Amino acid sequence: VLFRSVRSSKVLDFSKSADNGFPYNECITFSRDDAMLIFGGDLWDKGGYDLYVARQLLYLKRRFPKRVFFVCGNRDINKLRILQEMGWGDQDMPKHPGIMWFKGTGRVGDPEGSLPSDDPVERLQWILGKTMGSPDAFELRKGELEWERQQKSSTEKVSNLDVVESYRNSCHPNGEMGQFLSHSHLALCVGPILVLHGCLPLTEEVMAAAAHANSESTSTSISIWDDLSFCMPWIKPGESAESDYGVSTIEEWLEALNTFFGEKVKEWQNEIRRIEETKERATGTEASKSNIWVHRLGYHFGPSYSQLIDRKSTRLNS
Repeated sequence: VLFRSVRSSKVLDFSKSADNGFPYNECITFSRDDAMLIFGGDLWDKGGYDLYVARQLLYLKRRFPKRVFFVCGNRDINKLRILQEMGWGDQDMPKHPGIMWFKGTGRVGDPEGSLPSDDPVERLQWILGKTMGSPDAFELRKGELEWERQQKSSTEKVSNLDVVESYRNSCHPNGEMGQFLSHSHLALCVGPILVLHGCLPLTEEVMAAAAHANSESTSTSISIWDDLSFCMPWIKPGESAESDYGVSTIEEWLEALNTFFGEKVKEWQNEIRRIEETKERATGTEASKSNIWVHRLGYHFGPSYSQLIDRKSTRLNS
């Protein structure tokens, strides 16, 4: 898909790479000086060659930082879970306490039944295939790693554990997905155009509440845009966008949304760094119930950056 998109593009093309540190002979570049690129998210999981696509986009961003923009998707944000549920480096595999949306189903991952395997290969396959809707992702990554070795004329076989380490490394703050997240936005305004990965949460409940407020009003007509609390899902019950966060305009909402996103990504980076420096990662089932967000979900569970993974946060792009 990437090759077809670039080859058919009027603003992008491939050129020879002059950077000896870039792992491919060709890199994506702009064919026009007045062009820009907005990538809309969901970088991985479906098409294969995930690392290749990520590296090409990141390399383009490094060379043209003011002309390349990333909008984060739910399939990018959910990769924050990988190190939570898989561990990394020389750490023991964290005990997985199961996930709440499997409760009572009898499926692997039911917190009252069969818990996920402690084998790293089986754990990753279960996470990708059963909880991230990416049943082909494991084999696609294995295929890409085999392709990379072929490019280096290596005859060494790629093992399933190689795939596990690839995911751990690429979902680390220093890895491809970590770098992509650090350069991303949740929402982007380009001139008069608002770019989101998906849509705003204009649910029936939100629309009904706005209609009710309008019917109760005795003065001027009330617009749904008069209170932006509905599209700031991290604020606490009883708080409002304007009175508690000073957000009353679309411009202020955009700033608040991306500030929230940036702060949570930074918290994730700092948490990983802290664990690496102190070696103080708690293991065991009880500790995992606090450290692994999917066990309970919600803003009040797991590390603070888990708020970004919460479905309420990703309603904006789901």
